Amino acid sequence: MSKRKIDEAWRKPRIAKGTPFYKYSNIFTIGVIGISGLSWYMYQCWPESSKIQKGLREGKWEFSPEIKFHIDSMKVAQADPTYHELLIKMQKRAYEKEEAAKAKPWYVEILESKPEI
Repeated sequence: MSKRKIDEAWRKPRIAKGTPFYKYSNIFTIGVIGISGLSWYMYQCWPESSKIQKGLREGKWEFSPEIKFHIDSMKVAQADPTYHELLIKMQKRAYEKEEAAKAKPWYVEILESKPEI
């Protein structure tokens, strides 16, 4: 191996410690952590946060069963379109059965029972 001497004055530092970047990155990191902690503390002291947390525990922010069903059907539609079409047909049939089973208003029964005038 050659025994050349390298001038250390022109050499770039290989470590970040002691450089201005190191100093400012530490200050920035401490600032971000400090502001995050301060915002968390302010949220905990805010009176409305207890209401929000209570609503979360009671399930106030959860999806309704209809929305959950819609989300699941969209997932099925992406996976298998033919299966989704089958589900839509089944839903239409169930809806038609429900509509047929509902009691008709009195005036509709009268109009259907009378012959056309």
